[in-house]
Amino acid sequence: MVRRIIRNISAIPIGVFAISFASFLMNISTSLVFGLATCYMKQNLNMSTGNIAFLQNFVDALSFFFKMSSGVISDFIKRRKAIVIFGFLCITVAKPILAVATTPVLVLIARIFDRMGNGIQAVPRDALVGDLANDSNRGQCFGMKNTLATFGSFLGAILGYGLMRLTNDNYSLTFLTGTIPCTLAILVFTIGTTDPLHDHTIVQKKNKYTFLWAAKHLGKDFWKLMLIMFLFMCSRFGDATLILNAMETQHIAPANTNLIVVMYNATYSLSAYPMGFLSDRIGRKKLLLFGFLIMILSQLCLGLSIESSAIMYLGVLLWGVQLGISNSISYTLANDYIPKNELRGTALSIMNLLWAIATILAGGMFRILTQDFSIQMSFVFGMGMSFLAFVLGIFLIKENYNRVF
Repeated sequence: MVRRIIRNISAIPIGVFAISFASFLMNISTSLVFGLATCYMKQNLNMSTGNIAFLQNFVDALSFFFKMSSGVISDFIKRRKAIVIFGFLCITVAKPILAVATTPVLVLIARIFDRMGNGIQAVPRDALVGDLANDSNRGQCFGMKNTLATFGSFLGAILGYGLMRLTNDNYSLTFLTGTIPCTLAILVFTIGTTDPLHDHTIVQKKNKYTFLWAAKHLGKDFWKLMLIMFLFMCSRFGDATLILNAMETQHIAPANTNLIVVMYNATYSLSAYPMGFLSDRIGRKKLLLFGFLIMILSQLCLGLSIESSAIMYLGVLLWGVQLGISNSISYTLANDYIPKNELRGTALSIMNLLWAIATILAGGMFRILTQDFSIQMSFVFGMGMSFLAFVLGIFLIKENYNRVF
């Protein structure tokens, strides 16, 4: 299998590699500050666990809403590359703002810029991957992008941990360092990618695109998948809850919180490409359902993490595995259902809009259950939503592509 994977990597388009490497650099920057920003709000700004989780889910939901608009716009104007570059610039600007932030308001502004930029670039970037891929290697292309992007998150978390140690917990300097990989990512993406949708349609007549027209032509299989992924996303409270859970149940030190990010990003990175590769050959449905089961096991371990640090770390590792499976396969399945490239941005935007709504609901439920009951009760709720998505997925998900043997 390893030889086959290596041989098939050569079939991946150069543009997908450029997108993947740019995502790798951007995620180094994001992961460099992600866990530390949570600790900064908790320790230096004295914000409560529930409020931090709600704020984090709010800005994540904001990112999803920007994903909605950017994908639609990229289909309408038939240009994806320029939108991605603008999003990268917003992410870059967020880092120096966070470096000088001394109040919750400035931290919120920085996080809004960061998540806004992430939302602006994410869907056109993923649609660009779909434009460049074909039926025989689509799973590999999305898997490669997710693997390199998540490996960037893995390295960024390690760098954040090292910088905090070297600078005696100097948050500002660590946050400011995040501008370097952002700048490199912009250069790599600008030089290494093309915009096939724009190149293919530039000589065509007036665009007939409308959002309602596009949504109508996406098909029943796409909307069934959206229902299932909406329910599943209601079980994912956000990666910040892993850090908050570790701080509350195991009382880990602030500088060590990035190790949590390292752990789940390691398993995310290691699982994304192999699962995408396998989905091209053995089918997407069974792998997605397997990801749902991994999520149930992860939340079970996190719910029991007060009993043992080993159980907590196992839950974190499984969390990364389910991210590698569910994120890669759900995007690949959605692209399988899209009838033509001109609707790709709209379809992924709709997907992210529904994820935004689910994220808000999940964040609100996490806050209620944590404050009124316990953090463990929130993971019980998550297990129930994942199981519901699993059951419905058995009956509703269909595969619509030719497997590679």
